[in-house]
Amino acid sequence: MSADASDKSFWLAYCKAIQQAIGPNPGSESAIFFTTKAQKGPAASPLIPPEYTNFGIYNLADNLLSANNLFYVPSTQNSYIRSLKNYLGYVDLGGSGSPAVVTQVVLTQKALDAALMECNTEVTKAFADFQQQEGFGITGGQTFIQWYPTHAQGYVNALQAAASAASENKSALNDMNGPLAAQYNLDSDRLTQAMTSLAATPGISMAATSSTPSSAQDILNAVNSNQALPAPKGIRYVPEYSSDEYVTAVSDWIQDPSRGRPGKNSIEIKMSDGKNTSESQFGQETLSGSLSFSYAPWVSFGANASSDHEEKLDQSSSNENDIQITVTYDEIRTVAVNPGSWNIGDPKSSYPKLKPNAPDTVKVLVAPTQLVVVKNLGYRIKFSNTLKSTFDKKVSDTKQAGGYVRVFGIPIQVGGDFKKTTNNTSHNATWDSTSGEFIVAPTDEGAFASIIAIRGDKIKTI
Repeated sequence: MSADASDKSFWLAYCKAIQQAIGPNPGSESAIFFTTKAQKGPAASPLIPPEYTNFGIYNLADNLLSANNLFYVPSTQNSYIRSLKNYLGYVDLGGSGSPAVVTQVVLTQKALDAALMECNTEVTKAFADFQQQEGFGITGGQTFIQWYPTHAQGYVNALQAAASAASENKSALNDMNGPLAAQYNLDSDRLTQAMTSLAATPGISMAATSSTPSSAQDILNAVNSNQALPAPKGIRYVPEYSSDEYVTAVSDWIQDPSRGRPGKNSIEIKMSDGKNTSESQFGQETLSGSLSFSYAPWVSFGANASSDHEEKLDQSSSNENDIQITVTYDEIRTVAVNPGSWNIGDPKSSYPKLKPNAPDTVKVLVAPTQLVVVKNLGYRIKFSNTLKSTFDKKVSDTKQAGGYVRVFGIPIQVGGDFKKTTNNTSHNATWDSTSGEFIVAPTDEGAFASIIAIRGDKIKTI
């Protein structure tokens, strides 16, 4: 059995099982997308400052979903809000400007996109530096907004460049005299403001902070001791997303830690089910030809925590009966998520035409509408025959190197402590080389919410 065939069949079986668990199947205007790198959900509780929850919901919801791909990979550089910004670059404003004016619009749009990308990179660096210095106690009690102007020159420069690029782009658009220029400027301004804001603006941006392993433990301690956590100093501002359903669910789930126990419910993942599952049943579509996308390994090994390189498991000498997979969980549900008013809700009504050179990626956008959230997600995997010894060698080498195992997108530390968390893993596992059983359970910080998929609405722009 080849690794590629195994990956495809097991992933399709897994996706089908999750789809059946949450139901109903996607309609013609929606689809479900599965992540190959699952994300921990943020904590939510009246005892926890909302900035922690806000940042997590933003990170979960603002993922780039492609209508022709079953999978997505979380990324700070590729996101839903950036897909809208990219889309605006291809709308036909209907103006009668000269070729020189049209060229200037295109150039200033590209310059603005690049400036916003740089701004995102620099704020991430600056915020990480601030959190590190705050941990050392050398920020003098300053907030991030007070700290960055004199300590993060790269971010200062990026903000100035973005403001200048936005101004030049607006000036070029005004020269077009197109009937849609005013609406375009409004939409573009909202998106730019959401991505570069230095204050909370209702519907546009919200206060947020990312957690570290130490602050994650502080959050759990606050919940367990029924003591409110103080507001963080490290606050930045991100595009607004909201999910009251997520907050309600997790505020309840976080009070019931798993302590490493397996989930109360289970689903068998069988390769035979994957072989009989169509790739098109999850709502994906393509504007030309047939669907075609690649599959990540259903199980892979990272040599160390700081490396993105992952190796496959050699399954060439095995057959489907050598692998038995069971997904365990307490509860699985969908929660609605809503972008702020920066969102372009009905692009086709606002901009009836696209430029002739518009790529397929802007002809069908995907807006996130629901997160698929699992409480106490885990796995029981049994390897038999030669595959057992093959897995034993890989998992032993991985553990010795301080690496991780990834199963259906979930990052796992072998032999870890469920009370402790890391930036790179959300689950722990035990391996019994005699029985061939690999048992995966979440850490306390990873147990209350794992996000494994997103439902989205497909928005036709042509």
